Amino acid sequence: MKAEITHASQYRYWDAYRIFLDRKSESKQPQRSRFYWQRYSLRIKGFSLDAVYNIPQPGQIAFAFALQEGGVAELKHILAVYQPDLERALGYPLHWADVPVDQHSWLYTSCEADVRDEKDWVNQFAWYHTKHAQFSRVITPFLDRIRARR
Repeated sequence: MKAEITHASQYRYWDAYRIFLDRKSESKQPQRSRFYWQRYSLRIKGFSLDAVYNIPQPGQIAFAFALQEGGVAELKHILAVYQPDLERALGYPLHWADVPVDQHSWLYTSCEADVRDEKDWVNQFAWYHTKHAQFSRVITPFLDRIRARR
């Protein structure tokens, strides 16, 4: 039987991810929020890329582009229109999740993973790292184009 997921184990998981990134010399300090124990956020130009787990459902890890500033509905609409293009550029499907407690939305991809399995953490962290690079390469320039039109 696997251990229960607690706040302490969640902190340990994200601290291990930070160490993983430090070893790759690519760490950015997370924006600590009241939900720090639930995700690791990397800020990009007013938005964030979030590594999360048990979202959208238990037993999954996800990497998400978080829409969390003013104009979320408008940007969500724009991204939804271009979602097929983003998916083609990334090479995999993206999904939407609304997070009412934070009043934001995520455009995300996910995979099956058990965060209680510490032996698998390095694989999970490598998956997050790969998705971060892909999202940064595709979504950040896309956002720059949208902002330039406003």
